[in-house]
Formats: sequence, C-alpha cells, structure tokens
Amino acid sequence: MKKSPSTKRRLPAGLVALGAPVLLLFLSACTPPPAFVYNKEEFNRNAKGFGRPVTDVKDVTVCYAKGGTTPRQVAELARAECSKFNKKAVFKEQNRSICPLTTPIAVQYVCTDAGPGPSAIGVLPSAGASPYGYDFDFSPPEWFYGSGAAKDR
Repeated sequence: MKKSPSTKRRLPAGLVALGAPVLLLFLSACTPPPAFVYNKEEFNRNAKGFGRPVTDVKDVTVCYAKGGTTPRQVAELARAECSKFNKKAVFKEQNRSICPLTTPIAVQYVCTDAGPGPSAIGVLPSAGASPYGYDFDFSPPEWFYGSGAAKDR
C-alpha cells in the first residue's frame, strides 16, 4: 500500500529532547575566545629561552577574534606586555597568517624604549596621542576597526 504524498513524518519526541541540548552546546561553542599575547616559541623545547622567564621583548603579537574583542582590549594587552620591560607599544601591522584559526587576527606591535614619565592609564593625552588616554602610539589604520566599529571609538 502506498502512502499519500501529503503524509508528513514526525521526529520522535525523544530525539527532539536530545537534539535541543546538543544544539545549545554547539551554539555556545561559537563564542569567540578572548584575545591573548601570542608567542611562537612558547612550546618549542628547542628554543633558546625555553622554560626561563623572558628578560626582554622587542615586539608583541596579540591574537584575537573580531566578534569577541575590542581594539581597546588589544591595545591594553600590548601595552601591558611591553610595560613589563619599561617599554611602550607602537602599532606595526595587522596580519591574518600568524595566529590560530580560533583567533585569526594578529596585531603586531614594536616595543620601543619608553621616554620619561608615567606609562599608566589615565594620563592626559597630548596632541596626537591615543584616543584611549595611553601614552603609547596606538594609531592603526581605519580598516583595523572593521565595519561600523569606527563610530564606537
């Protein structure tokens, strides 16, 4: 006996009840991870300074995902890393071929010798200084902020 084409098949209630939590798990896994300072040699046991504390830094790479991090957070990570060595972070470039797939955007900074004066948040910016009140040079190009985010600066 043939079934008529208008007969619809329904999913069993148990399958729907099991599928809802699995779908929720997949959706929660889509939350972008936080930004972090990337060190290519961090897990390389053959690296010169493996297992020892860093004594100097010339540049900093911050990896982030666009949906989960603001430009201010990226700048703060770079500033904090460079200031550990009494240096200031200067924006160099943005790159998409360095970081892992989960945080695909790399922002590279050069750590330069800090001049005299404080390097903390809250310092009044001078002419040409960062819009966030830092005393380091964070002046990425406009495309760094992505579409629409430039209005929020």
